[in-house]
Amino acid sequence: MENNITVDEYDSWLILHRISDLITTYEKMVFSDANVTAQQFWVLMTIALLEGEHKNPVTISDLVPPYRRKLASTSSIVDRMEKKGLIEKKIRDLPDRRAIRIIITEYGYKILKSASKKRIKLIKDLFICIS
Repeated sequence: MENNITVDEYDSWLILHRISDLITTYEKMVFSDANVTAQQFWVLMTIALLEGEHKNPVTISDLVPPYRRKLASTSSIVDRMEKKGLIEKKIRDLPDRRAIRIIITEYGYKILKSASKKRIKLIKDLFICIS
């Protein structure tokens, strides 16, 4: 098995990393202006999308596959978001009494709307140089 890569492959890999770092840096700036972290934004976005798509209550375990985090990590993020007032947890109102329904608060929707506008501007600004 060959372990060597070409200079072009390595250069391409470095460019991809630089692009990823730039996007992460800009997201942190944009989302901090909206009073939310990038993680919190993506969780809010995922909850909103799942609510609209399934028309069913969203649980913490529903967030694990699209968010690509472990259940414990996702639960920690959700706990911090609840303390911040972005979401509410409704316990034991689902058929599975162990499940916890998550809903976005009015404040959470306000933050999501603000951050989404800023994210769209970020995307447009990043791609303005590409024809």
